[in-house]
Amino acid sequence: MTGNFLEPKDVCERYGISIHTLYEWTSANHIPHIKPRGKLLFREQDLVRWEESRLTGVANTKLL
Repeated sequence: MTGNFLEPKDVCERYGISIHTLYEWTSANHIPHIKPRGKLLFREQDLVRWEESRLTGVANTKLL
Protein backbone atom coordinates (compact mmCIF):
# COMPACT_ATOMS: atom_id res chain seq x y z
CA MET A 1 0.00 0.00 0.00
CA THR A 2 1.19 3.50 -0.76
CA GLY A 3 0.32 6.86 0.70
CA ASN A 4 -0.12 8.12 4.22
CA PHE A 5 -2.43 6.02 6.34
CA LEU A 6 -4.09 7.14 9.54
CA GLU A 7 -5.30 4.91 12.34
CA PRO A 8 -8.69 5.40 14.01
CA LYS A 9 -7.25 7.38 16.94
CA ASP A 10 -5.65 9.82 14.48
CA VAL A 11 -8.94 10.33 12.65
CA CYS A 12 -10.79 10.87 15.93
CA GLU A 13 -8.31 13.57 16.87
CA ARG A 14 -8.50 15.13 13.41
CA TYR A 15 -12.29 15.54 13.59
CA GLY A 16 -12.77 15.83 17.35
CA ILE A 17 -15.03 12.78 17.53
CA SER A 18 -15.21 9.69 19.72
CA ILE A 19 -14.12 6.25 18.56
CA HIS A 20 -17.78 5.20 18.83
CA THR A 21 -18.81 7.92 16.36
CA LEU A 22 -16.01 6.92 14.00
CA TYR A 23 -17.17 3.30 14.02
CA GLU A 24 -20.74 4.45 13.30
CA TRP A 25 -19.46 6.51 10.35
CA THR A 26 -17.47 3.59 8.95
CA SER A 27 -20.38 1.16 9.42
CA ALA A 28 -22.61 3.53 7.46
CA ASN A 29 -19.87 4.13 4.83
CA HIS A 30 -20.08 7.81 5.71
CA ILE A 31 -16.30 8.24 5.72
CA PRO A 32 -13.78 6.66 3.32
CA HIS A 33 -11.82 3.82 4.89
CA ILE A 34 -10.16 0.52 4.11
CA LYS A 35 -9.78 -2.69 6.10
CA PRO A 36 -6.72 -4.58 4.95
CA ARG A 37 -6.57 -7.86 6.88
CA GLY A 38 -9.32 -6.56 9.16
CA LYS A 39 -7.37 -3.50 10.34
CA LEU A 40 -9.28 -0.23 10.01
CA LEU A 41 -7.21 2.42 8.22
CA PHE A 42 -7.83 5.73 6.50
CA ARG A 43 -5.87 7.07 3.53
CA GLU A 44 -5.10 10.72 4.17
CA GLN A 45 -5.66 11.65 0.51
CA ASP A 46 -9.14 10.07 0.63
CA LEU A 47 -9.98 12.05 3.76
CA VAL A 48 -8.82 15.30 2.14
CA ARG A 49 -11.05 14.64 -0.89
CA TRP A 50 -13.94 13.74 1.42
CA GLU A 51 -13.43 16.97 3.38
CA GLU A 52 -13.33 19.02 0.17
CA SER A 53 -16.50 17.41 -1.15
CA ARG A 54 -18.30 18.21 2.09
CA LEU A 55 -17.14 21.84 1.99
CA THR A 56 -18.23 22.16 -1.63
CA GLY A 57 -21.67 20.86 -0.67
CA VAL A 58 -21.95 23.38 2.16
CA ALA A 59 -20.78 26.24 -0.07
CA ASN A 60 -23.28 25.31 -2.78
CA THR A 61 -26.10 25.12 -0.24
CA LYS A 62 -25.34 28.59 1.11
CA LEU A 63 -25.30 30.05 -2.38
CA LEU A 64 -28.77 28.80 -3.17
